[in-house]
Amino acid sequence: MGVKILRRKALLAKLGFSSATLHRKIVAGEFPPPLVLGPNMRGWTEETADDYITSLKIDVNPCPVAPGAKRGRKPNTNKGGKND
Repeated sequence: MGVKILRRKALLAKLGFSSATLHRKIVAGEFPPPLVLGPNMRGWTEETADDYITSLKIDVNPCPVAPGAKRGRKPNTNKGGKND
C-alpha cells in the first residue's frame, strides 16, 4: 500500500489545529514543513501526523480543581425579584 498524503485541510482536521497554529509550529520547528508535491500542491504524509500525535505528552494525572472553585453564575439571593 502506498503512502497516504494529507493536504492542509485534512491535516488540520486530524490534528485539531487552526491554520495559524500549524504555521506557527512549522516556523518554530515544532512540526515539519510540507512536502512539495507539485507547483501548487503541498502535503504531509499521514505517518508524519501520526508521529506528531504520539509524541505529545499527555498528562495522566491532571491537577485537581480546588475544592471551592466553581464555574458558572452565582445563585440569585433575591427572593422577590430583580430590584427588591
